[in-house]
Amino acid sequence: MLHEGSESPERRGALRLALGIGAAYAAFGIAWILLSDAAVSAVSTEPGWLEVAQRYKGLFYVLITAVGLAVLVRSGHLRLMRADRQARSSELRVQDLFMRHPQPMWLLDSRGLAFLKVNDAAILHYGYSADEFGRMTLADIRAPEDLAHRHEPAGSSLQGSPDVGVVRHRKKSGEVIYAQVSVHPVPFDGGTAVMAMAIDITRDMLLKQAMENQEQQFRQLHQSLGEVLWLASADGGNVLYVSPAIERIYGVSSDEFLRRPGLWLACVHPDDRALATASGARLKTEGRSSAEYRIVRPDGSVRWISDRKNVIVDEQGHTRMIGGIAEDITAIKDTEETLRHQAEELARRNAELERFNQATVGREIDMIELKREINRLLQQAGQPPRHTLAFLDPPGPPQP
Repeated sequence: MLHEGSESPERRGALRLALGIGAAYAAFGIAWILLSDAAVSAVSTEPGWLEVAQRYKGLFYVLITAVGLAVLVRSGHLRLMRADRQARSSELRVQDLFMRHPQPMWLLDSRGLAFLKVNDAAILHYGYSADEFGRMTLADIRAPEDLAHRHEPAGSSLQGSPDVGVVRHRKKSGEVIYAQVSVHPVPFDGGTAVMAMAIDITRDMLLKQAMENQEQQFRQLHQSLGEVLWLASADGGNVLYVSPAIERIYGVSSDEFLRRPGLWLACVHPDDRALATASGARLKTEGRSSAEYRIVRPDGSVRWISDRKNVIVDEQGHTRMIGGIAEDITAIKDTEETLRHQAEELARRNAELERFNQATVGREIDMIELKREINRLLQQAGQPPRHTLAFLDPPGPPQP
């Protein structure tokens, strides 16, 4: 049973009552001595009167103080009984609250951490009976693998020990759970015990671990990607997330971008900032936009960036944030530039070849025409043709 030792409210109330009665008796006695003699002398100074008055004055004092003490004792006794009933009622309420509390609770010996008392929720949740708990210590419900890392002596105080905070407990079924344990020292059988409450947070811990694993996988995925993934507030004033690839492409750490939202535009090549700004304006009006522009890294090198971004909205269509992908397309741009130069060189050479062909073919045509004219003149003179041009002349009529 929970109760206090030598400094219980009943003892303190009895002490206050005794001191109060003693003080009242002393005050009344002093006042009687000082005032009664003066009152007797004021009535008469005759020796006979004084003798009778002195005899009955003591009797009156005894009667009056007896009645007063009886009243005070009765009043004090009633107050003590009322306080005792209130204390017992309060203790019963505390015990009832302890037993009916929806979370597992127990009383532990402050030295050996043995179970002194457990509530119904602890019995139901952990699966041990009250008798089984009575033969166990707190170490018996700890996860075995956790006990191997404990170094405090068995009789150490629970305050500040690994048994307080988030710990792992083992049920009778062998299931290991996560529990948030809080403790508070309380009086118990003239000494001090430890009242502990354990809240099962296994579901929350497993969910937290799953989220941490997903976040780790998410980060590993982003680190393996060549593109920069980023998120910003709806107005673009705050950068919420930047993937690690930003440092490889921009030459600036992600932390720096998180601290300086305006660094995005500052990295854009001065000749392309108008293009990048226009892309941001289209995002506000169209909900998405894309642009290709150059950036200047801190070392002075220039890279081409393909910037694609979208507005992210909630179920009501309200803008929640802005997200985008920035991809380094410098190699593509370099390839395009190389192909452009090669195409220009090919066109130049084709033009030169065309001019050469025109010059060569034109001279050959002139020679053929000259030979044809010579053959015609020889034919008019009755001589046979000197130059054979049958492959150029159209075939004549068939011979009969």
